[in-house]
Amino acid sequence: MTGVICSPNYLTSHLPTLSTFTIPTFGICYKQCSRPRLLLTQGSLYSHQSYYKLKMVETELARPEESPVDQRGASSDEAHAVGLRNLGLTGWMNTGLQCLHSIKELTYYFLGTTTYPYSRTHSLHLLTHLQSKAENHKSDLNTTNILGYSGEVASSYASLIEHLHGKNLNARTNTHYPSQFLATVKKYAPQFNAGRAQADAQEFIAWALDALSEDLSRVKKRTYVEKPEFEEGMIGNDDAIEAFAEKCIAWERGRCDSIVRDLCHGWLKSTLECPSCQNTSISFDSFSNLPVRPSREGTGRVPLEECFDKNFIESRVLEEHDGWYCKRCDKVQTAFLNTEIWDVSDYVIVHLKKFTRPEEKPFLPTSYPVKGLDLKPWVRGKSEKSLVFDLSAVVHHRYAYPGRGYYKAFLKDFEKDVWMEYNGNLCFQWSQMM
Repeated sequence: MTGVICSPNYLTSHLPTLSTFTIPTFGICYKQCSRPRLLLTQGSLYSHQSYYKLKMVETELARPEESPVDQRGASSDEAHAVGLRNLGLTGWMNTGLQCLHSIKELTYYFLGTTTYPYSRTHSLHLLTHLQSKAENHKSDLNTTNILGYSGEVASSYASLIEHLHGKNLNARTNTHYPSQFLATVKKYAPQFNAGRAQADAQEFIAWALDALSEDLSRVKKRTYVEKPEFEEGMIGNDDAIEAFAEKCIAWERGRCDSIVRDLCHGWLKSTLECPSCQNTSISFDSFSNLPVRPSREGTGRVPLEECFDKNFIESRVLEEHDGWYCKRCDKVQTAFLNTEIWDVSDYVIVHLKKFTRPEEKPFLPTSYPVKGLDLKPWVRGKSEKSLVFDLSAVVHHRYAYPGRGYYKAFLKDFEKDVWMEYNGNLCFQWSQMM
């Protein structure tokens, strides 16, 4: 679970495998062990599984030996690997959709093949056969939510998932034309300029998750409730801050509560401190994409964990154009900002923010583990669940020239437990990946 499209310069990241694997990427998605997940855009998707501590390794990109599924037909064993046809500069959408499709519980939810909530002790075999009284998108569809899309985005996505699992599939090429979903995007998200110019896959994933969440919101009738406000007396009182966080989470759940939030949303704690009077303010905000700014310092490659330290432990000074209004000083201040991860869900979408201005120093390549990414050092809220994630998807963008490039998605197939490359309508299996 995100800018997936790269900036004109400096977007190399590294996807480690059992051998070494080097690839320019935008995001990665991790899945929690046992099984939570984490998704990185401009990079990868991680998932929660039982914790396997493996050494991070890196290698050179090599063309897989297997033939692509597309153009050669598909055996019954490979029928789940379905490519999406490019409909005119729609690689950003296709790779984003493939990554969302890799979220197992969400896919089964749209297929109506499992119950919810999902137990991490359930085996895949059991999940695929729990069909009676299954909670699915039809029971949750919210057509009256004023912040939603009359249920059209969720219905269109459900149709897409059905196509990816065999309905009206082109048997000869094992591909699908996502025309219906593209039409829905054009109708409700004109900011992507769909089909006419290259767009940002990370922004698309973020929009799609938000749209699905609103279309599937279990809150059928909203009542106005003011957002909880931070009180100065909470400073230094861990119990008071914990209670404040719970109120903020409950407040947001009262506005929108959906399977998307269950699976993909986490919480950030932001602390602002005035440099003049030391006035402090704390807020809690949800995220579906965890923004991580890679390092510009040093040489060689920078581990993702080091980037987490710089983003979620160290404080930074706000720039003048992004100042904070201090009530005590009664003016805008360039305050100190400390952002921390408060809580995460089963899937974490990590967005590697690699956009740069021409005058800026380039970002260093970022390396990240395939298995065993432990988020415990950066999660500040009280949590009894596992915080160890495995990589489950990667969004990759290769720059061609300003405004142009092409996308690929690398996904861990949750049914076959193999890594797949999706390059538009072409599908490859990567035997050397974990």
